[in-house]
Amino acid sequence: MSNFIGKAITGSMIALSSLTGCDSGITYNNKAEKYMADKPAKEYVQMEKGWRNDCMRYADIQSSLDSVAYKDIFNGTKAAKDSSKVAEFNKIAAKMKVDKNIKTYEEAFKNLDNKMLDMGITTKEHKINLKEYNNYEYKKSVGRFIYNHIDNSKVLQCRQFKADSIAYNQFFKKHNLLNDSVISQITKVSKKIKP
Repeated sequence: MSNFIGKAITGSMIALSSLTGCDSGITYNNKAEKYMADKPAKEYVQMEKGWRNDCMRYADIQSSLDSVAYKDIFNGTKAAKDSSKVAEFNKIAAKMKVDKNIKTYEEAFKNLDNKMLDMGITTKEHKINLKEYNNYEYKKSVGRFIYNHIDNSKVLQCRQFKADSIAYNQFFKKHNLLNDSVISQITKVSKKIKP
């Protein structure tokens, strides 16, 4: 029975990330700056230092933003007073980041998809995610030629957001923290941080 509940909650969180979708109209770090606007600048500067200077920067920014936002939720729970749970929570961001040796979008997509598959998403959920990434396709013209182009930076951010959402929600579920209040906070935060 608990396995069914776990799958239902995981499915709900993936559905939530799909419903909120990923917004392609925001530049890659505006949401991080906006979310961190009322936090100490020192925290934002420290966060920025961890961002790579290649195309993986998009994933790094999203990972940082997701980490800060979910930590805000976590800090409001009773588990935030348990040092072992704090240590476990703090490992999530490092585990979910695109691996350091990866340099191309295609490798990063595969890396993040594999992380989601390892966390147990269903075939249906995986297919929904893959279909959503096609939303970043647009027409591009070069001279008189028009062709379809996909915004890989947005797809990368969206994949990072989805992988992080699953990981953090599984942490909350594992420690029985997914009450109505936490679920409501996750819903609100997801709308703010989604790419």
